[in-house]
Amino acid sequence: MYEYREKNHVARGIIAGILVFVILVLAAGAGAFFYKKYHTDDEEETPAATTALVVDENGTVLNDGEIHDMPETIMFAVPHLLRDVDGDEDEIEPFNAIIRANVYPANAADQEVDWSAAFVNPNSSFATTHRMSDCLVITPIEDGSCIARITCKAPLGEQIRITVTSRDNEDATASCLVDYKQQFLGYNLSLSQKGHSAVMTVNNSNHTGVVCADFGNEWEISIHCTYAKSDVYTVALLDNEIQAPVYQLSFKPALATALNNVKSGAGTPPTCYTYGQGSGQVDLFNEDWAEDYTNAELNGFITALEANKTGSVYLDLNDSNGNSMVRYTLSINTDYLETRVESLSLSPNTLVFANRATYSITYKRAGHEDEPDLFANGSEYASSQLANGNYPTTYKNGTEVTVSDLNSSFTGTGAGSTNYVFNGWYWDSEMETPFEGTIPDDMVGNVTLYADISVYNSHN
Repeated sequence: MYEYREKNHVARGIIAGILVFVILVLAAGAGAFFYKKYHTDDEEETPAATTALVVDENGTVLNDGEIHDMPETIMFAVPHLLRDVDGDEDEIEPFNAIIRANVYPANAADQEVDWSAAFVNPNSSFATTHRMSDCLVITPIEDGSCIARITCKAPLGEQIRITVTSRDNEDATASCLVDYKQQFLGYNLSLSQKGHSAVMTVNNSNHTGVVCADFGNEWEISIHCTYAKSDVYTVALLDNEIQAPVYQLSFKPALATALNNVKSGAGTPPTCYTYGQGSGQVDLFNEDWAEDYTNAELNGFITALEANKTGSVYLDLNDSNGNSMVRYTLSINTDYLETRVESLSLSPNTLVFANRATYSITYKRAGHEDEPDLFANGSEYASSQLANGNYPTTYKNGTEVTVSDLNSSFTGTGAGSTNYVFNGWYWDSEMETPFEGTIPDDMVGNVTLYADISVYNSHN
């Protein structure tokens, strides 16, 4: 015979019905209902001990080892990751409730009863593919006892009705429904960033992933998670019954130290902004993160990230009290980082062009583009050149070149012996920009100089 601790309860009729609702802890308390994880930087996360729940319609816990008068409803619910003692994730550790049916009147000579269970809808797909004994077992403490242990051995996909029948009066019966609450199986995290969404990856099986470092990307990293739930249940688990995660970043000590060595404070992780049901964002190693640093500092960060790009960023999914429920270990993709220009210097303080191009110099009379070049063979302006003047036909980039004026007056060598006066050089045929006599050393391209020549005497 089993030994039980009893509670005093008021009798509820010949046989009270059995039915249970689970009262899930919402929002801030939901994390405690499911599970918590504690870890060091390099340790695997281990779920803390959790207890399955069996509760009645008032939220009273029934699986506490005490004997409870038969309530109106019962619901079995098992927290995330509660498994059998051997760690087999395909089986759930059985859990129990001890209930008592009260016979009326209390002094009836025959107090013995029989217990039975059946699927509410025996034709459902679950009921036709599962044996009752594999799902729910009712074990009286002894033959005919009004006290029995109700054991849930597996998730239920169809409601079960438990019936208690008096042996003395088969018309004296009562029944109740047994439900199974959908299970929360964990968070499915996803990361995205405009321009790099294809590179941002997450493995929800082993809680790893990859983020991008790109100091030129203006977009933040978007964080989102959905809730994985069990497929077998009779009562659905709503999203608002699950602890929505609060995101928090941290750096592995080696990465934090390397960043701080470049710039004090750079090793402090940026804040994740959480909003909605499981969504968030963070500026991590992007343009906004990098905007307060110099190019020299950014180059130092590139070196630090390259050396610590494997598993150096932690993303914790915390409950509302700051306890980490799940930790993701993220590596850093550094393919998009580009070394920045820090400064310019000349050594030995002289800028030398390795290849200096040579360009032509052409001389023309202003306003007479259709005439031959000023000093071409046979030109009537041949006598315009000073005896010791400098009239180069080419110049080399990087070398300053001087061009002399023409004779102030000269007589043409062509027919008619026309007399001319030289009034100055110009850069253009329209004589709008005077030429001061020197082609500068930074000049590039072929040059045409135009002489302002006027006629002052003509002979027929």
